[in-house]
Amino acid sequence: THELCLSICQELQTKLAIIQMNRCYCLKGSSPHPVNVTKDFESFRAKSCGDLCPGNEHERCGNKETIVAFQILDSRRTFTY
Repeated sequence: THELCLSICQELQTKLAIIQMNRCYCLKGSSPHPVNVTKDFESFRAKSCGDLCPGNEHERCGNKETIVAFQILDSRRTFTY
């Protein structure tokens, strides 16, 4: 689920949470340039966020061609989707 992936990435103190189907990736974002998910990836925005999540049928978790990305901001509970 989105919540599970985000909580794991928060505990690892990473800056980006990526969900693809049943996998969660936590990226530190150690790029010399800050990443702005909303601005930098706007051209890749999809109308559908893929298939339903295995752990929550009310969320979408991507598919083979789509990922769901969350930028974790400094605040522990603030995300951009």
